[in-house]
Amino acid sequence: MADIDPTDSDLHGLDPAAAREVVAGYLQSAQELRRQLQSARDQEALWRKRTVLARQAGDIELAQRAEARLQEARAVCEKLTAEEFELSVVIDRLKAELKRLQAAPALSGIDAELLLADLRSISGEPDPTADALKELQTEQELRELKRRLQGES
Repeated sequence: MADIDPTDSDLHGLDPAAAREVVAGYLQSAQELRRQLQSARDQEALWRKRTVLARQAGDIELAQRAEARLQEARAVCEKLTAEEFELSVVIDRLKAELKRLQAAPALSGIDAELLLADLRSISGEPDPTADALKELQTEQELRELKRRLQGES
């Protein structure tokens, strides 16, 4: 597992569904990392036992080789433990960010121009487009009324 840069990941600009997928990917990575760490811990325990066994048997050279392998296993455990911690920090931050994202009002599907026109009509600001359409509609209704009156006479 590569080193994780906690500043490298964020959910900015993602919708809640995509953000959940990102968090799920990090959770899967954490699960795989835990499996690797458990395997490394098993290897460390195995080489610890082998080191003890070689010493008990009085085979110093074998004990030294086993001790070297034990140190390698410990180094792997330490590295994976550090990665696990870094990943947990990132995941905690992403989960908090996801909660904020899910709590934010959904703005997708809102027509900004229509909303602006509604706000202008409520606030009393003139809306040139709406005014022009109203004038056009009034003229059309007037023409229709004149046509009907001419048809009755």
